[in-house]
Amino acid sequence: MTDLPRAQTVSFSEHPNGIFYRLIVALQVSKPGKEGVLACVILFICLTFLPLVLLASFNSAVFTGVVEIPLLQDYATLTRFLIVGPIILSAELLIKPVMSKVAQQFVECKVIDEAQVSAYETVVHDSFRLRDSLMAEILLLVLAFVFSIAGAQVVVFSHLSNWQAVVINHDQVLTWAGYWNLFVSQPLFKFVLFDWIYEYILWVVFLARVARFKLNIVASHPDGAGGLGFISIGQSHYCLTAFALSAALAGVIAQYIMFNKAPLHSFMDMGIVWILFMLVVFLGPLLIFSPALYAAKREALFKYGKLAQECAMRFEKKWLSDDPTLEPGSLIEASDASVLADFNSDFQQIRSMRTIVCSKNLAFGFALVSALPAIPLVLSVMPVDDLIAAALKAVN
Repeated sequence: MTDLPRAQTVSFSEHPNGIFYRLIVALQVSKPGKEGVLACVILFICLTFLPLVLLASFNSAVFTGVVEIPLLQDYATLTRFLIVGPIILSAELLIKPVMSKVAQQFVECKVIDEAQVSAYETVVHDSFRLRDSLMAEILLLVLAFVFSIAGAQVVVFSHLSNWQAVVINHDQVLTWAGYWNLFVSQPLFKFVLFDWIYEYILWVVFLARVARFKLNIVASHPDGAGGLGFISIGQSHYCLTAFALSAALAGVIAQYIMFNKAPLHSFMDMGIVWILFMLVVFLGPLLIFSPALYAAKREALFKYGKLAQECAMRFEKKWLSDDPTLEPGSLIEASDASVLADFNSDFQQIRSMRTIVCSKNLAFGFALVSALPAIPLVLSVMPVDDLIAAALKAVN
């Protein structure tokens, strides 16, 4: 067992730990915390997007005119470097403290049995150590470069001249902007994405390891999830990341529609599959607690059902009998009816307890944020008036 204080071993770090953030803090460019994250976002944009604008301007490939796909009409690139990357970097500032609170809540609310707290602290400490591993960060950065260079010959719409490559004798020739995109912008974007995937996998593994502990689930808990509702609260903060990932897909689709003249409705099935995929990615891990919730609910229904039978029988025997010693109005003064009503309320709470941690509202929220980036695409082919009319028609 580690010798670190419990306050540190039983929580994740609340500060970002990526290479960008470490570089900013080490160079004392900005203070840790919010200012550090903002500096990371600015640094990311300065390294990935601004050089592309400057280099593409040498070939007049920023605006429409010289090339068929100028930089400012490359929606995939714009969304990656101006929306997706900055949002994922910024989301760490929101997600890290919440994940730390979720990790602490297991102990503070005594969901983890006291006899297993030490083992739980070890699990948390291991997750903390792996997530903050500098070696893992370096390996992810190398992997990002490998993936980018391996795709050097893959340029979207290779048959058209664009800001990153021109077509000469049916061959692609990279421009200076194309080289910067290949060796700097794309690797850094992939690194940010891979780093998030790595940390999210660690979080899912952490939840899976926690689910193996003996959890103190209270079936009558008012959160409707046996006292595990705080997990879904923490998971809800990944909505921002779901929006960013969906924006990346929307950018690729927008570019394909514009330059291949493909109809928007041809991507309808893809959109539905993507939303379902987002639900599986972000809500699927919560299902690992379902067996424990189901077992706790079933056991509580049996125990409370037996107790409810005894309480109801005693109440009827006492107050519905023909006992002449009972005075009129004594039931109003007695506490029996109130106790029985409270017990019935607890029993109904158990019956309505969910066997999954997430609620319908959480699922709807993730589906909504995953669909939001598609709104500009819909508006590009359907006027707002027609869209509202279609929505009202569907409701009526």
